Amino acid sequence: MKHEIITFGSAVIDAFVDTGIGELNKQMCYMIGTKIAVNDLKFSTGGGGTNTAVAFSRLGLKTGFLGKVGKDANGDTLLKELKKEKVDFLGKRGSEMTGYSVILDSIQRNRTVLTYKGANDHLKLNEVNTKALDSDWYYFSSMTGDSYITQEKLTEILNKKGKKIAYNPSSYITKKGAEYLGKILNNIFILVLNK
Repeated sequence: MKHEIITFGSAVIDAFVDTGIGELNKQMCYMIGTKIAVNDLKFSTGGGGTNTAVAFSRLGLKTGFLGKVGKDANGDTLLKELKKEKVDFLGKRGSEMTGYSVILDSIQRNRTVLTYKGANDHLKLNEVNTKALDSDWYYFSSMTGDSYITQEKLTEILNKKGKKIAYNPSSYITKKGAEYLGKILNNIFILVLNK
């Protein structure tokens, strides 16, 4: 089945924690050994791959998502949400725990994110059904570990087939430099950078 766009990136459960703590010199500080009552706690699905997949689907595009989630309750939640949003799951479920992030909000609404990559880091090329990747456009968000290597290989394969790839690397990937990113940068059509 042909998709109009396929995303490849992370899938996580986000826990948004309103700490009620203010900032001082661009820092939020927590005293060691204390128990802090929070003002609010919300959970939602997130991740660079799933968030963009949902956005493309809501724009009316036939969308697929490539990534890896665990065979756990959080993985079930993510797949249920993707189905509800009319996004086809083209990835793999693994024995690793599904990715998870804790987002700490300050009073000023600046965020500090603690993230656990989990299954997101472990998608190998031999786990990808490349025949199911039928699209002219792809959107790759930042990945690490085995999944980054898979992205490198897929950009080469897809570029040779004349497919268009947009790539949005994270700050921790861009800090590794152009040489590290070379295999991907040489095979993409659009580079998306955050401020």
